[in-house]
Amino acid sequence: MRQKWTKGMAAPWAFGLIVALLWLTAGETPAQAAPAAPTNLAVVLTAPGTAKLTWTATGTINSFTIQRADFVAGVKTYSTSGTARSYTITDLTSGNTYYFRMRTNSLTGSSAYSPIVTLAVP
Repeated sequence: MRQKWTKGMAAPWAFGLIVALLWLTAGETPAQAAPAAPTNLAVVLTAPGTAKLTWTATGTINSFTIQRADFVAGVKTYSTSGTARSYTITDLTSGNTYYFRMRTNSLTGSSAYSPIVTLAVP
């Protein structure tokens, strides 16, 4: 005999829905956090128009995104591999001040940007 559903009783399908949801989510892995931002970002002028950026990074990293900004050309973006810990930029103009920041990228997402470092090219 079928039980009649009345107000205040759990709907007959509710138990089955809960079991199905638990079964579907049982094999899921928890979401992993995005990687930490690079630390110790530094920039030095190595030759006329050329600068070298160096940084420290930990964890599993696929790539780095480096941004360079100045008041003349705006923002320019560079990418490098996850194993790199330095990057050379060769298109700097004398008399400009450049601002650099970067972040790490992995399969779980991208980090926040690092603090900005500044380079004035004489």
